[in-house]
Amino acid sequence: IDSLVEIIRSGRLSQPAQLLVRGHPNRISLEASVKIKERYKDANDVRFQDPSCAYKALSDAAWDSQSGDEYELAGAISAADVVVTMGSTIILDAAALKRPVVNMMFDGGDVNSPFLSVKKYLSYTHYIKIARTRAFKTAYTPQEMEAYIDHYLRDGSQEAKERQALVAMEC
Repeated sequence: IDSLVEIIRSGRLSQPAQLLVRGHPNRISLEASVKIKERYKDANDVRFQDPSCAYKALSDAAWDSQSGDEYELAGAISAADVVVTMGSTIILDAAALKRPVVNMMFDGGDVNSPFLSVKKYLSYTHYIKIARTRAFKTAYTPQEMEAYIDHYLRDGSQEAKERQALVAMEC
């Protein structure tokens, strides 16, 4: 999130941008987001959207949304010029809603365990399958992430056919 905010505020993008952060809907992620939300609570260019409050009481991996949560998520993705995620099934949601995706595959800071690294997703069977479609850009550094975000801000139709093929394959 800090890298994305720095990119947005740098003035290097081809157009002004805002960041909407929607955390993973598990208790650990929601608890971890408290500090980052506090850091950006007064920022006009950073907003947060939590999954429904039903998730907060659930286990680390539970998926049981409240009615309407899926519409809030779809609305947020539909309004995005670019979706940035980390090996998530949000890639499929964004592709279904015809939105370009930058998949962030670098860790923010020192990560001492492969289990805690986002790079673990690169070896997940479902990820390997969708990566082969070339329906999205994968950034391995903050610099690549910035370049790919700007690439899509300039022309969000890039990889549209690949996204359509991904949707046909998976959905």
